[in-house]
Order: sequence, then C-alpha cells, then structure tokens
Amino acid sequence: MYHFDWIKRHAERTPHKLALVDAHTGRQFTYAQFNERANRFASFLQDTLGIQRGDRVSILAQNSSDYFEVLFGCGKMGAILNTLNWRLAVAELEYIINDCAPRVLIYEPNFAEAVDTLRPQISCEFYVVIDDEAQEGEWTYEGALTASSPQGVEMPPLTYDDTWAIIYTSGTTGRPKGAQVTYGNFFYNAVGMGQAIDLTSLGLGTRWFGNPMMDDTPLKQTLNIPDEVEVVAVTPLGYHDEPPKERPVQPLEALTDFRRGDQYKLAALLRGKVALEDIVHYNGYGRRE
Repeated sequence: MYHFDWIKRHAERTPHKLALVDAHTGRQFTYAQFNERANRFASFLQDTLGIQRGDRVSILAQNSSDYFEVLFGCGKMGAILNTLNWRLAVAELEYIINDCAPRVLIYEPNFAEAVDTLRPQISCEFYVVIDDEAQEGEWTYEGALTASSPQGVEMPPLTYDDTWAIIYTSGTTGRPKGAQVTYGNFFYNAVGMGQAIDLTSLGLGTRWFGNPMMDDTPLKQTLNIPDEVEVVAVTPLGYHDEPPKERPVQPLEALTDFRRGDQYKLAALLRGKVALEDIVHYNGYGRRE
C-alpha cells in the first residue's frame, strides 16, 4: 500500500479549517497554511540542501507546531525524521546522532550549548536553528521556509513499509536502539487512536498532545476535547500509574510545562475549561512496544 499525503488532501478539501494551534506561542495555522509550510520545508531539504530519500533529519526541540511541519515535510520527500530526547546528556546524544547519522540537525536555541559541544563529535552537514538568528553557515527555520518553494516537491512513491521516523529506545539494558517507525505504523496507529477516542471530522474541539513529541510522537498521544463530549487523556502504558491529579500549578507554569510534555501540568492548564474529575484517562501502547 502506498503512503498518501494527508495534509495536502486536507488542504484541498478544507483549506480554511484550523489545523494547528501552538499553545506556547499562540500561533495558529489552517490546513492550507500547514500544508504550505510543510511543502516549503520539503523543498528546503531537497532543493537547497540536497537531501535525498532515506537521508536522516534529526530534531532537538521541545513541543511546538514546528515539529509537525518537519515531520510532514520529511514525509513529502522521503527523508527520515529522528526525534532526539532533549532530556539526555550530551554524551548520550552524541551516541544516538552518530548511530543514526543524520545529514541535518534542527535545534532550538535553548539547546545551543549542547549542540556546540556536539559539533566536533558528530558528522552532521547542515544545522537549522528554530530562532530569529543563526550562526554563520547555519539556517534559521523561518528563513529556510521563506526561501523555499510553497509548491514543495514531487512526492516519491512511498509504501507503508518505508521508514518515516527513527525513535531511539531508552537503552535500559544497553545502548539505545533506533526503532524504525514506518508510514504504515503511523497510519494504523492514527486510525486506532481515532477510534479509541471517537475522533471524527464532526469534532470541533481541540486535540491536545500531552506527551513529549520526541517519544512516539505526533499521531498517537492525543487529547481530544470536543465542546460537547468528554475530555480524553491518552498516554502510553507505564508513563503514569494513575490518571492526572491536581497539583498546585500556576497557568503560566502549566503552559510552559505543556511544551515539555508534562501531562500533570496539562491537567492544571485545562482547569479553567473542565473539571479534573471529568477527564477520562486511557493508557495505550506505543509503537516501540
């Protein structure tokens, strides 16, 4: 079975429908805007950097809408996304990057010190910083999008057996191992999660991603908050032993920790909209189990 460009299709059918809301920055994108930004990133990778199908692109960043653009941009031209755990020490990141061998490293400025330490130890060709300014020889993320084609590139024939992402295990009993997540894994996991939380095109609420996107990422851990239905929290088994409990957290702190993927703080962030006892909590297996 061949992979389908979902975002392009949504942009054709419902171009003005809201697709992404970045809780940290307040940015909002329609499906048409989302698709264009993913197109531009795909064009940047292929036309500007010369990235080819099967090349790795690593990202060291916390939760943001940029993550989705990078994911689907890679999917539009066949590059493989490697999500890096920003909680790891530099030595641990060094091993994973050298094992994965990405040609591109995308990072946020709060990880600049770690990246500077890594540079002499890794063989990455290109660096992209998610910031307004970049070091000499690097690109800013927004600058890269602006300089690239909104039409994107021609998508190669990708099957459900092709790898879309490489996500490393924790390495509990040894070195971390890169789990290859295919397009089929993403698709069927999205279908399964959509059924589990009764997610349909009629749902007009907000879809929250409550866990770090670096870990089993964007299509699985979904918090569906339809205005007229229930609040659903989805986390992998073992992430919590119990549903989120109220803790004394200020809204601003909750918003900050939402970006880091702390679901307890997410519950506090939602306090003004729903009662915590109304949150329905589900555990679900990740794609690496």
